[in-house]
Amino acid sequence: MEFLLEDIDIFDLNLCNKIEENMILEGNQLNKEYEYRVTVSFHVELLKDSRFDNVDVKVRKREKNETRKDKIYNLLDFQMDKIDKSLTHCGISIKNLSILGYN
Repeated sequence: MEFLLEDIDIFDLNLCNKIEENMILEGNQLNKEYEYRVTVSFHVELLKDSRFDNVDVKVRKREKNETRKDKIYNLLDFQMDKIDKSLTHCGISIKNLSILGYN
């Protein structure tokens, strides 16, 4: 099963809310007794996007947010954590959650 959300990207700090809203609308299609594998996809060219220079999220206090690589990993970890919590809040059991850049 695939859900496509339009007009959002990996930089949207409210991404989890938009996913949760979609899951509430589409939730009757999901069997809540199953565990799901979730892959959040974004175009790999976004890794070159200048918006990463302005990312200021830290998942854990010990993490640095100094280099571009730090910022990329922090944003991806932040989004994965928020999405996991959001789907769990909707009663969806997640077996595996990943973020994938595609061409």
